[in-house]
Amino acid sequence: MGYAFVSLRGGCSVADGTYDCHGVGFSYPSSWSAVDDSNVKQFKKELSGASDLIVAVVSAEVTHRPTRVEVGGLQSFRVQVEGAIRDQAVTFTGFALVRGTTEYFLACVSTPDHARDIRQGCQQVMKTFHVS
Repeated sequence: MGYAFVSLRGGCSVADGTYDCHGVGFSYPSSWSAVDDSNVKQFKKELSGASDLIVAVVSAEVTHRPTRVEVGGLQSFRVQVEGAIRDQAVTFTGFALVRGTTEYFLACVSTPDHARDIRQGCQQVMKTFHVS
């Protein structure tokens, strides 16, 4: 199981469980890793697989229609979709956050065997998310 945040732009900080980059900041479990020049090819490969996963999940069943929530002081919406990939249950929870004309989208995707870890990490990101 792995986690990744893109930090390819200079001046980004993703050390010690804090993401501060692209005008956005939040805390995350320090076991999560950042994408940099040394592992960007692997990330692209994993992102391609994740994209396939999301496409399959989106065609599944919406279990929670868009619901207003507040994340980092921003008006936001949460949606949840559940489905299966090759007989493996998958839950996709997405958050669309809006600030003026800018939209941020955060996604948490889990299988049942890692649902607790992903849920805890996602809650931590949502609780500490802010736009600077």
